[in-house]
Order: sequence, then structure tokens, then C-alpha cells
Amino acid sequence: MTKAEVCAYLGKSPRTIASYAADGRLPAHYIHGPNGREVRFARADVERMKRDNETPVVRPVPNGGESTALARTNVVHRADDPFDLAYIFQRAAEYAKPAPRLWLTLDEAADYSGHTRAWLLSEARSGNPFARDESMGGTNSIWRFSREGLAK
Repeated sequence: MTKAEVCAYLGKSPRTIASYAADGRLPAHYIHGPNGREVRFARADVERMKRDNETPVVRPVPNGGESTALARTNVVHRADDPFDLAYIFQRAAEYAKPAPRLWLTLDEAADYSGHTRAWLLSEARSGNPFARDESMGGTNSIWRFSREGLAK
């Protein structure tokens, strides 16, 4: 198959297909064509890649053992393996909730703390350490409020 045919079949860009070929995920074969050297891909390899890409699973991203981030991979659950970690992490990700943001907007801070917007603004302008101005010297202040500071 030509690169254009593979792109259409997999729904990927030519750059992505070139990347797959460069790192060995999709073996490429070069022939001499009328325009010089041309790349071709075996239909069986392309079909295998399409089949593998249709079953995305979530797995943990290694980051010094401290990250709880999740990333997509093409691992298929093996029903005969009760300790298939890729499957376990996929199931856990279905129930995972995003971590709460540390800094809140004025409206979010008012909802979170139960204080009025006016009170939060007066505290921020008086130099309270749980608020910071992110306006970067502009005329209008953009306040952010620390979730931890509001909880106290």
C-alpha cells in the first residue's frame, strides 16, 4: 500500500505514518518508482495496526513513581490474566476524577467558600495571602484564590 492509501485507511496524517515507519511500529519497504524511491507498506501490517488501534486502553505513565496521570496505549485485555494491569488501570480510569484545581477564579472561590464576591475582593485588595493578582500590570485585576487558603 502507498503512504496515501495507508493514511486514508488508518485515518492518520502522512507525518504520523512516517513516524510509525521511523520507529518500527509500521514496517516500510522502499521501491524504485518513476519518481525515485517510494515507500510501500504491507497490507497485513497496516491491518494489524488498525486492529490494534481500535482497542485503546489506559495505562499509568511512569514519572518517577509519583505520577497518577494516565495515558492511552494499544494493549488489549487478556481474559486469561487476572493481573492484567493495563485492564485494571483502564477500569480505574473510568471512575477517576480530575484533581481539584489549586487556584480558583473569583466566582469559583465564592461558590467554594460561601463568601460573597465583594468580601473576597476586599480581602484580596487588602493583601490577604490567599489571593493573588494575575493581571501582569494591567488596569483590570485578575484575582485567583487559593483553595487551601479558603478552606481555613
